[in-house]
Amino acid sequence: MHHRIEYDEATETIVVETFGDASLAGFDAMRAEILGHPGFAKRRRVLIDHTGIDTTAFSEEDVRELAVRARAPGYAGSRLALVTPSTSVFGRSRQYEAYLDAEDLYELHVFRDRPAAFAWLTRP
Repeated sequence: MHHRIEYDEATETIVVETFGDASLAGFDAMRAEILGHPGFAKRRRVLIDHTGIDTTAFSEEDVRELAVRARAPGYAGSRLALVTPSTSVFGRSRQYEAYLDAEDLYELHVFRDRPAAFAWLTRP
């Protein structure tokens, strides 16, 4: 799995695009780069666009393990939006959201498109 990170100055949001085959190692690398990005400390807003990712070989056990790893305190107090237009990736993302159960740490929602995700991320 690969990713590309940019910082949107206008919305003070880290924007990540993922592509390739989903992997735990790829998600770990992405999370580390997000948490180390100087823009993350400003507003703690992250949009992760999974339009280019393939989750075919990513098992339910992988989703569960990813949720365990993501409960680390690094994201505490942040707001994350996942953009997943394909039905299969949307389903995996909703599983992740359910397994994560992180309302006490940070807000996370799954969206089908970027405009809806940005609207939620930038609401007061």
